[in-house]
Amino acid sequence: MIAVYDDENAEAVQFAWDYANPKLTLGLKTLIHECAYYKEKGFKYLYIGGADEYKNKMDGLEVMSPVAWIDNRWSIDGFEKVPGK
Repeated sequence: MIAVYDDENAEAVQFAWDYANPKLTLGLKTLIHECAYYKEKGFKYLYIGGADEYKNKMDGLEVMSPVAWIDNRWSIDGFEKVPGK
């Protein structure tokens, strides 16, 4: 399942997993496919959740600083000074 935020940003919010045969690495294969698909569609970023170790196997992985939604806008690290406060 993918959440699309705008023309450049989407988020993969679910993945596939096979508990009977984890060596299939369905989650990683699914993420690689989703990244390629959304890149082809013109998206700049596909957010894929936390920086789990297995994701380091993906080419082009970037880790984003923590963010928080404050006063109707995104704030890096959640500690960015909000003007007027």
